[in-house]
Amino acid sequence: MPVCGQCQNTIPAEDVNVAADLAFCRPCNHATKLSDLVSSASVPLMEFDPTNPPHGTWARGGPDDKMELFASHRELGDVLVALGACIFWNSIVSVFVVLAISSTLNLLGVQVPSELIFVDLGMGVGGTLALWLFLTPFIIIGWGCLAGC
Repeated sequence: MPVCGQCQNTIPAEDVNVAADLAFCRPCNHATKLSDLVSSASVPLMEFDPTNPPHGTWARGGPDDKMELFASHRELGDVLVALGACIFWNSIVSVFVVLAISSTLNLLGVQVPSELIFVDLGMGVGGTLALWLFLTPFIIIGWGCLAGC
């Protein structure tokens, strides 16, 4: 909340017009540029102790005594949820990828292992190409999901 430069009262949000860069203080009937109030506001800086960094951050000293600061927004629970969604997505897509691979191998005259249940579906060249085109965005999403984990 911005503070009036004259009377030091807090200016409520309804008296602030960000688009017009204007803040109006009703008690002292004074209008001020919002950017002036925000730039002059003293914001306390957070102390950073490299020996005890906040959760999700770490510091590493360089060879020339320059310190590098790192931060991550990842949490173990979030990664596990993303991994579960990735496994679910890719397991469904993999069934159709096996179908497309077996159909492609059949069309190329390669002997497909009899353990595959999709061997004798009789898909032609057009059906196989259409299946690959249809699967492409789903495969890309699966790879992106895996990369995100």
